[in-house]
Amino acid sequence: MSNYRWKSPMTSKEVIKELNRNGWDFVSQKGSHKKYRKNGINCIVADHGNNNIPTGTLNSIKKSVSLAESKGEK
Repeated sequence: MSNYRWKSPMTSKEVIKELNRNGWDFVSQKGSHKKYRKNGINCIVADHGNNNIPTGTLNSIKKSVSLAESKGEK
């Protein structure tokens, strides 16, 4: 997970940029929610442009990223 540049707060644009930079594939979108996938793990980001993502939501995204990265190391 060291390739990710996490900071707090982050906007959804910044999170999506980090996911794309680290090999996450865009899967689908429903409304403002974008779904990304890597190593069989899904990560959903509510794309509200330059609005900050709430801390709890950002922690959930980080958890999904951590699961995908650990699954990919096996």
